[in-house]
Amino acid sequence: MTNFAIIDNYSGFVWGVVEADDAISACAKLDADIGGEPREYDHGFNGDQGYVVYEAPNGFGVTDGQDQAEIDRVAALDEVARIGWGASA
Repeated sequence: MTNFAIIDNYSGFVWGVVEADDAISACAKLDADIGGEPREYDHGFNGDQGYVVYEAPNGFGVTDGQDQAEIDRVAALDEVARIGWGASA
C-alpha cells in the first residue's frame, strides 16, 4: 500500500491523505471517507473536475487542507496521476 495526498483540481485545496494500492483506488477511498458519491474514475480530467494525486511518505499528514503552506507542501511531492470522473474523463 502507498500513501497518497490528494488535491482537488477545482478548489486547489488538499482533500486528504489516504493509503491505497493505486491512485484511482485512493480517490475512491477519499470520496468514501468524506461521504462523497460513488464515481467512475479515469486518468485525466473532465474540465476542471478531478484530483491531482501525489505520492506521500509514511506518516505524512495534513491538518488544514485550505492552508497555503499545507497545499504547497503537498504540491512539492511527486505527482503520480490526474484522476477525473465522468464520460469524457
